[in-house]
Amino acid sequence: MTNQTHRLVVPRAARYVTAGSIEGPLDDVWILCHGYGQLASEFLRFARALEHPRRLLVAPEALSRFYHEDHKRIGASWMTREDRDVEMEDYVRYLDLLHDQLFEIVERERVELRLLGYSQGAATAARWAVRGRAKIDHLVLWGSPMPPELGEDAADA
Repeated sequence: MTNQTHRLVVPRAARYVTAGSIEGPLDDVWILCHGYGQLASEFLRFARALEHPRRLLVAPEALSRFYHEDHKRIGASWMTREDRDVEMEDYVRYLDLLHDQLFEIVERERVELRLLGYSQGAATAARWAVRGRAKIDHLVLWGSPMPPELGEDAADA
């Protein structure tokens, strides 16, 4: 008898952390994708230099949490090599839903949407910018190259 792999898409809760007022007035919204092993709240603390009274910072947290080696600290990962294509689809869908929820409140036409990804979050941000529904005005990839499967043309997308 051989094993067969199946998939079931399930609703789940995804955590994100914000700094700034979603009620505005706003000039820009930054979505900040953290690196491997970080949590959204931790990454947002590192991004305090971006704070501005007319800016909303949004840090989505990767969907897979784990214990660091000390078993005290907890981190999160956007994906692993196990079932990676499905995990990428999941986080693109997640970021699309987060975008939609934010822009039910914020008038998209009135703000710049800036997307910053650090380390593993840079690959996440690049994939979402290319595969997601959102129109990203500015993309910053920090500490990671463009994911190879997106190709050289992705930088122009």
